[in-house]
Amino acid sequence: MNLISRKAVLVHVLAVICLALTLAGCDNDTDIRHSKRAPSTITGSFDVYYSIQTSETSTMGTGDTPSKATAIHFYDEYIVVEESKSSEILPINKIISFRWTPD
Repeated sequence: MNLISRKAVLVHVLAVICLALTLAGCDNDTDIRHSKRAPSTITGSFDVYYSIQTSETSTMGTGDTPSKATAIHFYDEYIVVEESKSSEILPINKIISFRWTPD
């Protein structure tokens, strides 16, 4: 095999490796907010109240002051409460209470 043929083979091998690494890095589930469409979404202006279990002895949530949501996205394993400038992701298995009312 001459020098030009070796270089050509090396370039092809490197191209295949780069392509394989690029495709291996593609993962449809890397960002849960954008990777899957929500099975159900409601939009509008809502007061959302929730409480979630953060540890065996701790909870967190909205308390008496509601989260002002512009959309609520319901997924199989979590709920996304979308506000105008941020979002809260609530794992279904951690929710103690969850309700919303039109604002």
